[in-house]
Amino acid sequence: MSRSLPFVLKDKYECQKDLGGNMADVYLAVDRKADRPVVVKLLRAGDAKNTEIRKRFIQEAQLACRCSHPNIITTYETDEEDGLPYIAMEYLQGESLKEMIERGGLETQVDALWIALQAGRALNYLHRLGIVHRDIKPANLHVDASKVAKLIDFGIARLKESNLTQTGQTIGTPRYMAPEQVMGKGVTSASDIYAFGVMLYEMLTLRMPYNVETQQELWAAIIHGTPNLEPLQEVQAPQVVIDLVMKCLAKEPGDRYPSFAPICETLQTLLAPSLPAWAMDARTVSHQSLQKPHEKQAVTPKTLRMGVIAGAVAVGVLLAIRLFGPGGKPTPEPPKENGGAPVMVLEKTLPLPSGDMMLVDGGPALLGSDSNRQTINLPPFYIDRTEVSNRAYGLFCDQTGRAKPPGFERADPDLPVVNVTYDDAVAFARWANKRLPTAAEWEKSARGSDGRAFPWGSEIDYSRVNLMKSANDTAHNKLAPVDSYRDGASPYGVLNMMGNALEWVDTSEIPSEQFFKENKQLLGNVQPPLSQSESFYQVRGGAFDWVMAAKDLPALLWDRGLLVSRLKLPDLGFRCARDAR
Repeated sequence: MSRSLPFVLKDKYECQKDLGGNMADVYLAVDRKADRPVVVKLLRAGDAKNTEIRKRFIQEAQLACRCSHPNIITTYETDEEDGLPYIAMEYLQGESLKEMIERGGLETQVDALWIALQAGRALNYLHRLGIVHRDIKPANLHVDASKVAKLIDFGIARLKESNLTQTGQTIGTPRYMAPEQVMGKGVTSASDIYAFGVMLYEMLTLRMPYNVETQQELWAAIIHGTPNLEPLQEVQAPQVVIDLVMKCLAKEPGDRYPSFAPICETLQTLLAPSLPAWAMDARTVSHQSLQKPHEKQAVTPKTLRMGVIAGAVAVGVLLAIRLFGPGGKPTPEPPKENGGAPVMVLEKTLPLPSGDMMLVDGGPALLGSDSNRQTINLPPFYIDRTEVSNRAYGLFCDQTGRAKPPGFERADPDLPVVNVTYDDAVAFARWANKRLPTAAEWEKSARGSDGRAFPWGSEIDYSRVNLMKSANDTAHNKLAPVDSYRDGASPYGVLNMMGNALEWVDTSEIPSEQFFKENKQLLGNVQPPLSQSESFYQVRGGAFDWVMAAKDLPALLWDRGLLVSRLKLPDLGFRCARDAR
C-alpha cells in the first residue's frame, strides 16, 4: 500500500504525487538539493521481504545507474530508507511510444525510423555493457515532443552472466518475445534484436507481424509462423527496411544481426538526407525540433509512407549514401563493390589532438582462454594507439576544470595517467569525442582476430613488455612512456596492451558473493565502505608491478579483474575507443 503523501526520503526527495507502479510504488518527487523534478521508484514493504523480488529490484537499480547514454533514462541515485530500496531517476515529459502509436502520433516514416534509430543506439550501448534488456516494447520507450526517444524500465534486464532467471522461465511481453524466449531457452542479446524487429514492424504498419487471436496461436506463430509482409508493402516501406525487419525476426538467433551496430548503420544511412547533422551523431541528442523536408501527413496504415524522406529509396537499393571519412571530410572516389555499390573507406590511423587511434577491422574475434574459446563478431572501431598520457589528461583537466589525480603535478607528461576512477576515464573520453572500449573490443585490439597469446605473437619475450619478470627486476619496476615498447605492438599497431598500466574497460559486472569473500582484505580497505549498489567494472592488461610466472602471462589478455568504479590506483589508467563511421 502506498504511503500517505507528501513524504520525504533521506531528507532529499519530497514525494508529492503517486504515479502508480507494479512491483514498486512510483512517485513524482522534487529533489530538494538539486531543485529539480524526479521520479522515485520505492519497493513496497511486502515485496522487500521477498528475497527474489528484492534482488531483482536492486539489480534494476545497479544496471540503471551504470548506464549513461542520451537515449536511456538517467538514473541519479539508488539507496535505501527503513530497509526499502528506492531509485531516483530523471523525470521525462512526453509519452510512451505505445501511447504515441495508439493516438496516431507517428506521422511519417521518418518519425518511425528516427525513433527506431535512437532505440537501436541505446540497445547497442546496453549490449556493449553486457546487459540484455529482455522487454523491448513501445511501452518501454519514452518520446518527448521533439521526437527524442529514451529507453526506460530495467525491471527484467540482466547481465549476460546473471543467474536471477534460469532457463525454462519465460519473462517479457508475449507479443514481443523471440522464439527462444517463448520456448523457455536462454535469452541473449539476439532476443532484444527480435523484439526490436517486432516494434519497428508495429511502428511502420500500426499492426503486428502475426494475425492471431489467442495466446496459443501467438506462441505457435512466433515459433513456426512466417511474418506477414503485406502491411509493410501496403505502406510502401522500402525493401531495405523490409529486409531489416525480416532479418531481426529470424527464428534462429544466429540468423539475426550479430549486434545493433549494422541495424543502426542501415537506419542512419536511410535518414541521412532528412535529419540535421546533429541527429546523425550517436553521441549527441538535441531537443530542438526536427525539421522535416515536407509537410506532415496524418497517419493511417496507408499514409505512413517513405515518400517524405528526401531522396527516396529504390526497391532493394540504399539511397543517398553519404560517405565520410573519420575526420568528417568526404572520401573522394570511394571504391566499388558488387557491381558499383560504394563502400566505406576507413583510414588505418586516425590522428587526433587527444592521441592517434588505430583501426581494428570488423569481423570475427577469437576470445577467451584456450580451454574456453568463443568467436564473436564485432563491427570496425578505432582504439587509442597508446594509453592516455598525463599530457593529454592534463589538457582535459585544464579545459574542463576537473581535479587532477594525486601526484599529477610531479608526473612525467609522457607517462600514462593513473590514479583515475572509471568516471574520470569516461569524462575524458566524452571530452575527446571518444568512449571507453568494451572488454571484447579491448581483447581483440590486443590479440588480433586469431586470439594470439601475446600482442606480438605466440612466444613470451620480456623485452617487448613493461612487466616485472621477478621481484628483483629493476628494469620494469616503474611506469614507462606510453609510446615505448614498440616491438610489443599488437597486430593493429596498438602499444602496451600487456603491462605498463592496468586499464579500465566499459564492461560492468555485478560481483558474486564469492568475489567479495576472495577479495575481503582489498575491499575492506576501500573508504568510504562499499554499499550494495556500487558499480564494478572490468580492468584489463596487467600492470608494470605485477610479478607472474611465464605460463600465466597469456591470461593478462583474456582474463579480467574487477574493481569498484570509484577506486584509484597508482598503476591503473585507461585508453579510449571510437566507433568507425
